Amino acid sequence: MDMDSLLHTDKTRVRRLVLEKLDKSEEILCKDVQLLKNWFKYQKHLPQIPCDNILELFLIVNKFNLEKCKKRLENYFTIRKEIPDLYVEKHPNLEHMRSIAQTVYIIPLPKLTPSLSRVTIMKLKDLDPEKFVALNFFAHSYNIVEIRIREDVVLTDTIVYDMEGIQLSHLLKLRIGAIKKSTTVLEKVFSSRVEGIHYINLPASMQVFVNLVKTMLKEKIRKRIYVHKNLESLHEHLTQSILPKDYGGTEASLDELHDLWIRKLDANREVFDYLDTLAPKGQESCSKNDFLAEEELFESNFRSLCID
Repeated sequence: MDMDSLLHTDKTRVRRLVLEKLDKSEEILCKDVQLLKNWFKYQKHLPQIPCDNILELFLIVNKFNLEKCKKRLENYFTIRKEIPDLYVEKHPNLEHMRSIAQTVYIIPLPKLTPSLSRVTIMKLKDLDPEKFVALNFFAHSYNIVEIRIREDVVLTDTIVYDMEGIQLSHLLKLRIGAIKKSTTVLEKVFSSRVEGIHYINLPASMQVFVNLVKTMLKEKIRKRIYVHKNLESLHEHLTQSILPKDYGGTEASLDELHDLWIRKLDANREVFDYLDTLAPKGQESCSKNDFLAEEELFESNFRSLCID
């Protein structure tokens, strides 16, 4: 496997299948892409017209609702000033971003499910809690998304959270503020259609964390959350031909896929150089006092939930 086949080996065929699922034609797709391009020409506050693949993917994810597309494409640019913590100094080549990339696995799997969903596995790679920085983790995940919106075509997303090695000290770093910021970007910009969220290797003591996450999700998403006690349960939802060897599958291992994704981020340096020009300059992240207050609030709530 090489970097070029990380997302698609036959993108044209997949796009045709996705359009069939949405009851749309190639002609409609091309027409709507052009409509969005024409709209962008009059949006002087936006820096550039996105590439065709970004426009196509936003159309597909938003079921060809042009008004939703326009709003979320505008948010794609403006959100960087609203939530600078996730965008300022988050270039993949920076030392702290290279560090988080070696601390976590965020791996979109090469093969789609039969329902044309892209499966992404998230797992700790380095178990040292000191190396886990929440905002950098979320920023790294969005750096992966930046590649996907330029190259991918899918109908929905499926997330697998492997909780092996997760400690309370990791969860305490997932402060409410950081989670809310990441959730805001998802809702206002990408709004991906989630087919399922799967947890595996979840210690009983961490079930409270899943319950906390559920409170931040819409009801229809909460119904799509699954907790698996073993690989056999996971295989009932995701076939072994899609999953890495680490999960009893036939796909390349997490380490092999991780190395390819790191190389892919490096190969797209020009993309992130450009995105850096969109990030607000001289804008600081949360103050230290806000940071500590946020962390204390989360720890208090989390410990309270554990006791209850």
